[in-house]
Amino acid sequence: MAERFCIIREAEYEALKTLSANACKALVALKFGQCDGAKISFGVRDLEAFGMKKSAAADALKELAQANLIAIEKDSSFGAKRSKRVWRVIHTRDQPELQSATADTGKPDSPPRRTMARATVRHGGHGRRLQSAVADTPKETSPTSSSKSEEGEVSPAELEERTAFRTRKRRIGEAAKAVAMPDHLFEEKAGGHEAADLLARSFERGNLTPLQLRARLAEGEAGFGRKAPVSEMVFSIAVGDAR
Repeated sequence: MAERFCIIREAEYEALKTLSANACKALVALKFGQCDGAKISFGVRDLEAFGMKKSAAADALKELAQANLIAIEKDSSFGAKRSKRVWRVIHTRDQPELQSATADTGKPDSPPRRTMARATVRHGGHGRRLQSAVADTPKETSPTSSSKSEEGEVSPAELEERTAFRTRKRRIGEAAKAVAMPDHLFEEKAGGHEAADLLARSFERGNLTPLQLRARLAEGEAGFGRKAPVSEMVFSIAVGDAR
């Protein structure tokens, strides 16, 4: 037996937000198991399974009609036996019969019509790869990825040394910026890279102000940097009394 279902389209979903609970039940009961776009014979007695009396069921169908979700295709009539009213659902898809009227039994006399308009699974070419081996848009190697690959090839000791060197350069750069001079001049006045790092470390810890840091650089330059020219060197020779 084919599975039966009921599709609620977006327009119906939005409309049902403002309708009563009985109207929501009535729409589901009316559309359940029906072909898309079919003419549906449906009466108030069909809603008794939902616990609705005739008056409540009639109000629910009237509410759906006023919300422009269903319309009367053929009115009911009295005779020897009363016939049901025929309804038409307003919101359908362009190509009807989303739900097949006959179950697909697989027998030779089964109708060739499928339940869905188009197959959702490809029936042929299963051996063919669904995704190409080469990406359509080749990725370019970024500087970040290349640097990561280079760092992955070095030893842990070399990586630690590089990290420490970068930390010292950053610390010296911040100290040099505080005294308004280039990094290389800061190192030169301090007496070398290691001496400059010691001063920068003290500045980073707050032990030196920028003014004190500049004074220490001046002292370092006088003590470690330049040598006095020969013309400025003073020689003292002790000369004894000649006798």
